[in-house]
Order: sequence, then C-alpha cells, then structure tokens
Amino acid sequence: MKSLHFYLICLTMIVAAAAMAGCLDDDNGDGDNGGNGGSGAKITINGVEFLLKDIFKDYGSRTVNSDGSTLTGTPLDALINATNLTTPENWQYKITAGDGFYRNVTWTDLTKGVLVEDETKTAFSNLPKGYQVREVEKIEKITTDLLVFADRTYTWDQPFAIFKWDMKDHVEDANTTHTGVVLWDLANFTGISDAENATFRVTASDGYNKSVAGENFTKGLLVKGEMKVVFPDLAKSFWVRDVVTIEII
Repeated sequence: MKSLHFYLICLTMIVAAAAMAGCLDDDNGDGDNGGNGGSGAKITINGVEFLLKDIFKDYGSRTVNSDGSTLTGTPLDALINATNLTTPENWQYKITAGDGFYRNVTWTDLTKGVLVEDETKTAFSNLPKGYQVREVEKIEKITTDLLVFADRTYTWDQPFAIFKWDMKDHVEDANTTHTGVVLWDLANFTGISDAENATFRVTASDGYNKSVAGENFTKGLLVKGEMKVVFPDLAKSFWVRDVVTIEII
C-alpha cells in the first residue's frame, strides 16, 4: 500500500507540472512564441495596430542593400498602403523607436525601404545606416518642410542627419558662425556628378532666387536654422533663405 500511495503522489506531481507548463492545453497557434517581443507584439502605423507576426508574413518582401549590408524585410510602402491612406505620396513619415529616437522620411524613401524582423528595424537602399531605426513602435504620416534638390526630395532635416558628423563652419565675423552641410557633399549624395562645372538656381518659398556657378556653389553650406544657403565667397544677396528648391540650369 505504501508503494501504491507513493506512486499516486508522484503521478499527481507529474500531472500538475505538465499542466503548469501548458502541456495539456490545446495548441491553437495564438500563444507567445518569443522573438521580437512575441507574437503579440505590435506596431502602430497611421493609427492602425499591426501584429509583428502578421507584418512579416502577409505583406510581401523586398531585399535592399543598406550601407553595405544586404537586408530582406517587409516593404514599408506596403505597410502604409495597408492602412488605406489616400495619396500616400503626398505625405512624409515619422518612424519612431521605443526609446523615442526617430527619423523623418519621404514616400520615395519608403518605396526603397523595408522593416527587418531582426531588431524590428528599418533599412533603406537610398539612405545611410543612421536611418536604421531599431525596435520600431510607430510609423505615422506627417507634414514637414521639404527641400527638392535636382530630382530628389528630402525632408528638411534629412541632410543634417545624413551628414551629422561632416558639417562645417563658416565664420562670418567675430560674433557670427554658420554651421551647415557642405553643398558639395549633398550634391554628390544626390547623384550629381561634376557639380563644380554646373550652374545651380536656388529658390526660396516666396520665389526669390539666385543662380550660382558650380565653383561657388560647391563651397557653400546648407544651414538648418533659417533654412538657408551660405556662400562664403559671394555677396549676402546670394544667401537665399527659406530655400525650397535647388536645381541645375
């Protein structure tokens, strides 16, 4: 009898342990399978909540070369389209991580970008590694200032994020220093070859514009605060403020 009693106690303990582990539950595929915060983890896109497990299953895939790395993920434009946003090309987009870090991008950027399952991060074929926002929690449409440079559209803050560590100073006088992105660098990034031999027209939002020879233009700075250009070797009348377009003429 003692051995039977001991056997029953052991059997009871085994069954209880199995129940606690969920081994006796029906497997309906809805549980937390771990990774990327589990199958219940979500991202909010234009106010619509998406489960991560669905994002990486239901919206296709794209492979991009991002800053030397080949990454495959879900197309970002497909996710925006899934929210039924009308005229998505007319908006800009803010991508925000869980820690508050964010990057603003254009619709064209999204058509060249993906959300990668590893680290739930973004990657773009046309933007540097600084645009790999990790642990993305939200993507939302926004309206922000734009700069059209040749045939490429930037949000106004993009050049300053792209060239964050390469900006230069122009000392105007003892009390004034202008810090900005070197226009030569931005022209190269935009894909303009032989910029020093081109002529550029810089236009403000009110239509005021100046034409600048390439040899002067490539020495200039794009300055964020007043949304202006500064040309150290040209008169201040060439320092166009509230710039909206830079084009080759």
